[in-house]
Amino acid sequence: MKNLFASLFIVLSLIPAYPQDTIHVPGDYSTIQAGINAASNGDLVLVEDSTYTENINYRGKAITVASWFLVDGDTNHINNTIIDGSQPAYPDSGSVVTFSSGEDTTSVLCGFTITGGSGTYISGSQPVRVGGGINCLMSGAKIINCHIENNSIYFRTGTVVGGGISVGPPGNTSWLIALNNIIRNNLIFGNNGEGGGICVVGNARLENNLVEYNTAESVGSSMWGGGIALFTINVVTSYEWFVKHNTIRYNKSIAPSGTGGDGGIGGGMAVAGTSRSVIIKNNKIIYNEVQSNAPIDCHGGGVILQNQTETCIFSENLVANNKALQNSFCKGAGISIWSYNTITQPILYNNIITNNTNGNLGGGIFIGGTGNFTNSPVILHNTLTNNSAVFGGAIYSDQSSPRIINSILWNNGTEIYYSGGNVEVHYSDIEGGWTGTGNNNINADPYFTDPLYNLADSSLCIGAGTDSLFVVGTWLPFDFDGDPRPSPPGSRPDMGAQESLLGCPATIICINPTELYFHDVLLNNDSTMVFTITNTGSADLIVTDIFCTNPAFTVNITDTLITSGTDQIVEVIFTPTTASPYYGTIEITSNAVGSPDSVTVNGNGVTGIENELFNTFPDDFVLQQNYPNPFNPITIITYGLPEANKVELTLFNALGKEVAILSEGHRDAGYHQVEFNAAELPSGVYFYQLRAGDFVKTKKMILMK
Repeated sequence: MKNLFASLFIVLSLIPAYPQDTIHVPGDYSTIQAGINAASNGDLVLVEDSTYTENINYRGKAITVASWFLVDGDTNHINNTIIDGSQPAYPDSGSVVTFSSGEDTTSVLCGFTITGGSGTYISGSQPVRVGGGINCLMSGAKIINCHIENNSIYFRTGTVVGGGISVGPPGNTSWLIALNNIIRNNLIFGNNGEGGGICVVGNARLENNLVEYNTAESVGSSMWGGGIALFTINVVTSYEWFVKHNTIRYNKSIAPSGTGGDGGIGGGMAVAGTSRSVIIKNNKIIYNEVQSNAPIDCHGGGVILQNQTETCIFSENLVANNKALQNSFCKGAGISIWSYNTITQPILYNNIITNNTNGNLGGGIFIGGTGNFTNSPVILHNTLTNNSAVFGGAIYSDQSSPRIINSILWNNGTEIYYSGGNVEVHYSDIEGGWTGTGNNNINADPYFTDPLYNLADSSLCIGAGTDSLFVVGTWLPFDFDGDPRPSPPGSRPDMGAQESLLGCPATIICINPTELYFHDVLLNNDSTMVFTITNTGSADLIVTDIFCTNPAFTVNITDTLITSGTDQIVEVIFTPTTASPYYGTIEITSNAVGSPDSVTVNGNGVTGIENELFNTFPDDFVLQQNYPNPFNPITIITYGLPEANKVELTLFNALGKEVAILSEGHRDAGYHQVEFNAAELPSGVYFYQLRAGDFVKTKKMILMK
């Protein structure tokens, strides 16, 4: 009962404080419109549970039209008090609810299901059909606790706007306040348009809404915002937009047969052309999708931020499981930051960006466009993990210079890819390391403990960040969950979106490398390699057991007590006794959190007969798979020539750009080997190609550092 009273208090506090007369529908008037016509400013039109097949217009009145949900808080009233706009008196006026006489947020709609709308036709040089469910034409409104669903706008040759709610057109200075609504299963279908669920060209405060299963589909050109599209064209105001605590999921923006411009843009949400500060905070932007056909682009499976002229704060959002689907030209499965020509940079902080999938550029974030990027994005305290793309699994930057600070980029394939500009990375954990501009970065497993990517006590990311005051000029005192940062006070903040309770990690073990490749070793001969154990904690590290699961590999450690900040070199000796491959795991048990740890080892035992291969002549040209593959940083490439020939062995990166010539010149018939050291190259997929006479053969290799 306490929760019910609290809910009712919140709802009632949103209703304008006018002296109210109550008009009952159908008790006093049989239709909602008749009740509105009879009402005066400040009145309440209270509607009984039923289905009302009508299209209503507020006619400029500052009134509240509500179901009995307003009285007792029973959500069944929302489901059972239905305004069905599927039979409009005039087909071109098919919006279920219309605000078109300068209404503002003192005009309230509360506790209804709004359905069956087909939108309102507006003629002009570019005809448009707007507002399937609710149409605010040069007006505003307050929409609370409504279900706006199953409204559809079809206008194949024109522009379609706002399947569920539309606020506009350009120049509108009114406000939409939308709180606690469910906006779902709405559709816009036309030549181009915006907002399958909601489109606001004006001012917006959107909080605690569920926006799901809406679709924006184009048959011609661009389609913006499958769930939400927000624009402020020619609107000047000092107020901020708020988009908070919404769940935006399973929405689509698609242009399957588009022929020009851009295609599907902002599957979950599109924010563009805003002339004020925008705060997008504590939202779940999940399972959304953009889709286009080449050669047009699609942007932002989860969200696109474009062309803002004031600060955009994007914080504490979960951006997960979004997709950008297309043969090519996909940009940003999670987030696309596009053409950001600003006087103040966008700031993304405390976000979790995970499991987003792109067929081309930027699994987690894409940054690029035609703007001059005078102030490029700041990506601060974000966790990007398990995203995927052909280029830039975590981040793809095109002609921009973002700053990535206090962030974790892990398990995204190629973490960062940039074409032009200059990416700066500071105080961040980057899988595979970072060799570009920046400082104080690490390459260490962050040891996530749960689906929201909190850090284990053994994580090297704890206490490894830098103070936000020095980055954005202000304190950022909380993490993704709202917990204090830094913790404890006075310590350095952690990397990533979550803050641990520890000021520094517990006693931990850092091992480098974690894989050893011995290649070919003659039988009963020895080959020795080493790895290093580092204690980066503040207490002594004690190794209590260390051994290899394969007896062909002998492990020697000289000291099992490793003091804080020191290294211990471990020697591994490979002694093969049979001509076969050998595989093993070195297990290391210690007092470190997360113990035991491991190092994988492998090698080949050879008799020497294999070496006779190089005294034979192949019947045809041969290019063998490099070994080992994946490798770090050395690999062997073997090729064979049936006759003497001029040879060129060339290495290309994933974009087809020539990286190095590995072997060149005249070679005798027989087998040849080339040892390639990739120490100077970044991790990624490469291709090596042999040309000998008319013979051309290409194979793939993977460098994993």
